[in-house]
Amino acid sequence: MEKKRLLGVSLTLLLIFLHTAVYHFIQNNITGAFLPAFWLDLAIPYVSAFVIPYLILTPFIAIAFLMTWKKPDDFLKVNIVFLVLTLISFLFFVYLPTATVRPDVTANNMLDYAVNQIYAGDKALNCFPSLHVSMTFLTLLIIRRYKREYLIPLSVIGLFIILSTLFIKQHNIADIFGGITFAALSFWLVFVRRNTNKQYISVVKR
Repeated sequence: MEKKRLLGVSLTLLLIFLHTAVYHFIQNNITGAFLPAFWLDLAIPYVSAFVIPYLILTPFIAIAFLMTWKKPDDFLKVNIVFLVLTLISFLFFVYLPTATVRPDVTANNMLDYAVNQIYAGDKALNCFPSLHVSMTFLTLLIIRRYKREYLIPLSVIGLFIILSTLFIKQHNIADIFGGITFAALSFWLVFVRRNTNKQYISVVKR
């Protein structure tokens, strides 16, 4: 059990490394990106207040790790599913890079200042799929699996995080659908398909 917990912690540290150093390395070395924006994307207004839910992503996804910490098997699975999602996303960032159009934001208040800080630290690249959306939706799937009683209130928070990516102009609608799709795919690969295979093997052995 302790070996699995140690492996889980090691994967957590790997995830942190991937989402910091490797993510920015990819951003800084992208040459050419296309813009999957539609008329509806242009119609969505910029709303600075949505920077608040945007900034709570990290503590939100930490819920998935904290709720499984005492169960090494589940904690390891959570790390694996986030790693699968990250690797899928990075493949798109490298081989199908996309961009988004951002407004010129004048820092008239703290909210606008926070948005500008996000813009400065995160280029308008690596947009499809949206990691903010995919990791939020994946967290909700994990909550549904382990702590379903908290799903409704946390889903409201998750919805605001997802919407924030549109209203502070970090992503386009296509990025949202991509994030949800790949989160669901990653969850299926790690939790559903794996369990189905185990049940099949168990039946065969009988």
